[in-house]
Amino acid sequence: MPNIPKILVIDDVEVNARVLKHTLENEGFQVGYALSGPGGRMMAENEIPDLILLDIMMPGENGLQTCVQLKANPRTCEIPIIFLSAVDEVQAKVQGLTIGGVDYVTKPFEKEEILARIRLHLRIREAHQMLVEQQRVHLQQLKNAQKAILVDPADLPDAQFAVYYKPLNAVGGEFYDVVKIDEGIFAYFIADISGNDVGAAFVTSAVKALIRQNASPLFTPMETMRTMNSVLGAVLPEGQFVKACYAFLNRRKNELCVVFAGHPPLVFLPAQGRAYPLGKEGDVMGAGELVSFGSQEIRVSRGDRLFLMSDGVLGYREGAPWDQGDGVLAIQRICEQEGSLGLSALMERIVLHAVP
Repeated sequence: MPNIPKILVIDDVEVNARVLKHTLENEGFQVGYALSGPGGRMMAENEIPDLILLDIMMPGENGLQTCVQLKANPRTCEIPIIFLSAVDEVQAKVQGLTIGGVDYVTKPFEKEEILARIRLHLRIREAHQMLVEQQRVHLQQLKNAQKAILVDPADLPDAQFAVYYKPLNAVGGEFYDVVKIDEGIFAYFIADISGNDVGAAFVTSAVKALIRQNASPLFTPMETMRTMNSVLGAVLPEGQFVKACYAFLNRRKNELCVVFAGHPPLVFLPAQGRAYPLGKEGDVMGAGELVSFGSQEIRVSRGDRLFLMSDGVLGYREGAPWDQGDGVLAIQRICEQEGSLGLSALMERIVLHAVP
């Protein structure tokens, strides 16, 4: 069965509403009517018609006021509204179209005219809905593709990591990767690509390729980041940049080296001792060749834990000190209180109590 469009007529003169209802039903449309603005708004919210025919000259709440309220309601704001009025003044037409109407038909009108306009705007609405659905499907495909390039902890158990990943938008610019360099040597990378949109999502594939090509014993962590910066600076659009953090862990030597590119600090939880922020200020990636990245090296022991997080999780605000944030303090507190939990369980506590 085809989808039959629903039309709502709002007119205080019942004979007018009934005539329109009869005319449109004879053409195959579903039609309901209301005799006042508030009554029409209630019907529209409950039934969500495909189009509204709205009289302007009504007692109490006139059609223009009804339109404003319909457009202010999230449930009805997308319904196209055609005004019907005996007022044939340019100013009235402009006002009606300005507040959200899609058309303005002057009374008295011919049946063929109103049918032609109704069919036109229903076709426009259908085309718009199809476009929105196509974009939604496209974004979902991009989101699935983006998720597919993220490594799962189960695929790399030797790296001993857990993940909580939730992009800000349908397709986001947040990205992480974990690379096994050799037995006991791992690279952990987290990045936040400016924009958090489809354009930023495309950059994640390039960043993943770069980290996989350059995370190697051939390069120091600082050299890896500088090489990536050179490539990104040449390919990123003007104004786009990458905040990133690269942690290179060598369990054989019990050494951890972390390079910061405009990224907030990490939280380090020693097996013996209190949690504390770990990091150095540094420039973002993609801002040019003459950048300075922060770097910090520490000795690590079995049982130490390292928490890498985006600035969205850490609750950073413009102008706040670089090494302070609501998230940092919250995560430090949770780590100190719940540090005996397993990694996945501790991650769940952090997500529950510290993630905005």
